[in-house]
Amino acid sequence: MQQWSDPATISIFQASLDRCIIDSSFLTRFYSHFRATNADAAKRFANVDMTRQERVLRASLYMILRAAQGGDDGLQHLSEIADTHSQGRHDVGAAEYEHWMASLVHAVSECDPVFDASVESAWRSCIQPCIDRMIARRTEFEQKPKKPR
Repeated sequence: MQQWSDPATISIFQASLDRCIIDSSFLTRFYSHFRATNADAAKRFANVDMTRQERVLRASLYMILRAAQGGDDGLQHLSEIADTHSQGRHDVGAAEYEHWMASLVHAVSECDPVFDASVESAWRSCIQPCIDRMIARRTEFEQKPKKPR
């Protein structure tokens, strides 16, 4: 189990995540901003049960924490999300991840009462490697030879 962020950064991320999750508007704010600033996201989530989607994101954020800590469960979760986001399924591209991160940091800035540059840096440092892994996994998934039917 190898961490991809230093323990202090992971600790700042975890404390901020816990503070944000306590704010019941955090995930709603995130999705509102994400959809308002990204036409693809607005279309993608137009007919989605957002209460369920917020629960999924909440769990995913804690799995991202586990991945940043080097936990196999977190890394496995990222592989599953990457497969779900692949071209054959939801078709989430690299640019959409950038919007996702910007919207997430925006929501953190609104909901974490101690938000500052070190908190933002911790979120980015813990989450960007996850995004990079998912993009790499998507590329692997899409380059696999297709089985004949």
